[in-house]
Amino acid sequence: MGRYFNASLVSRSDDLETCLADDVRYTIDVAGLEDGQAVLECGSGNGFFCRRLLERLPRIRYTGVELSSSQVGIARSVNPGADFREASYEELDFPPGSFDRALFLESIGYCIEFDRLLERLSRVLRPGGRVFVKNPGQKISDYHDFLQYSRDFDPVRREFGFDERSLGIIPDIDFMVKKFALHRFALERAEYPFFNEYFYNASFYGPGVSRPLRNAAKTTAAFDFEAFDPERSLTPLGRRHPAYVEYHRRLDAGTAHRPRNWLTGCAVLVFAKTG
Repeated sequence: MGRYFNASLVSRSDDLETCLADDVRYTIDVAGLEDGQAVLECGSGNGFFCRRLLERLPRIRYTGVELSSSQVGIARSVNPGADFREASYEELDFPPGSFDRALFLESIGYCIEFDRLLERLSRVLRPGGRVFVKNPGQKISDYHDFLQYSRDFDPVRREFGFDERSLGIIPDIDFMVKKFALHRFALERAEYPFFNEYFYNASFYGPGVSRPLRNAAKTTAAFDFEAFDPERSLTPLGRRHPAYVEYHRRLDAGTAHRPRNWLTGCAVLVFAKTG
């Protein structure tokens, strides 16, 4: 994904660089990040978030955990002074009380053993440590509708590498909050900020297919598949994700299931370790 480190960018800007800068500033503010803290990013990807973070807070002691060896290699080349580990964030093999903050930037949905993750987080965070989660989420009020939508969206979930047992591409917010509470993490902040997902979709589609569409909650992509051509209308990334493209084409044609449950697009949750 190049410079992109997540899709739910918290910004009202129509310029990508400004959008990325706004998102980093938002994360610093809401997560309470400060120079001198020990910060753990779980699912650190290609390291471009780390680079932007250290540009603003150069004395943060940053550690990134990422399962993909290729992304760890990129992250190390982008941030030669930072600590990147090739490992599962469900393991978190660090000494007790190693970190002041833990960040999940659109990575928590990949978690399979959620209880194990929360046990490890509780161990490696210092007393009063915070966990910052930013992820697409949903509030499930109609479970039948949730199952129907899940079946329709399942090819996309598999294409993006989500395990059958994972929390999923759009996790249940209430479930996450309850699980954190069981492991003695108190919810300190929950908000659903304006977010800009247009640039994310634009990395899959050519300009003839998608354009920015702004509403009260977000800037998203408006699609026009009338003159769609697989060769000319897709970027290299789009050609690697046919299920994602097909899902949007079916939405445009009205044949994909549109969920009635609330999809938040961007949910931000901050938890404090109490136990």
